[in-house]
Parts: sequence; structure tokens; C-alpha cells
Amino acid sequence: MPICNPFRAFQTGEHGVRWPDEHPEPIQMEVAMRTITLVLFSVAIVLMACSPEPGSKAWCASMDEKSAGDWTANEAGEYAKSCVFTTDD
Repeated sequence: MPICNPFRAFQTGEHGVRWPDEHPEPIQMEVAMRTITLVLFSVAIVLMACSPEPGSKAWCASMDEKSAGDWTANEAGEYAKSCVFTTDD
């Protein structure tokens, strides 16, 4: 059976031998991986945009609702600096 894609034999290193049909093309795998990466990156951006900025009043209110045992050290420090020891100039 002739090879339809001339680069296919070069990629396998075996001239004239086709890959089994159940294996996707390397180009298809690359496109799929890039698509998955783009989707995951987009979801991360959307989730980051939904959370209030650390130090803001909305963030202080959300931290008040969150159990103190679930805070990270950075969150605890920012809470103390921005929500407890505030200076109103």
C-alpha cells in the first residue's frame, strides 16, 4: 500500500511501512496537545480573574469566610497586613 503522507515514512524511519491505523498521526497528536494546553491555560486565566485581588476589601471578606486552617502563610501575612493592621489616611 503506498504511503499517502511522504513524511510519515521519514518520521518512523522505516521507508514504505505504514503505522497501524489505531495510532494517530504525529501531527494530529501535536495539534491535540496544543489544543489541550490552550484550553487549560484559558481555564486558569478565567479562574484567576474571578478571585478578588489580595488585600482588597472583597478579599478580606472572602478570607473571613474561609477557615483559618486553610490559609497559606502568604495569605495569613497579607490578611494581617491588609485587613487587621490597616491605616486609614
